[in-house]
Amino acid sequence: MNSQKVNIEFKGKQGKVTVRLFSLDYKLINAKEYEATNGINRISFFINPQLSSGMYIIQLFDEKNYPVKTERLVIQ
Repeated sequence: MNSQKVNIEFKGKQGKVTVRLFSLDYKLINAKEYEATNGINRISFFINPQLSSGMYIIQLFDEKNYPVKTERLVIQ
């Protein structure tokens, strides 16, 4: 990844979801809430361009704070 945004696609229900970006030792770097709809959702999560190169973890949580999706993210 070398752009400043990440697109996340997921199937969900209507309600709030939160995207969180963590370092590999699970220190929270950034978080943002979005409103999901029933069915397929696509959201854009913007990454701080000053973030150093490396591997990170990006997670999507539902409104009950349960993880829905977890991916590794490489920033070059």
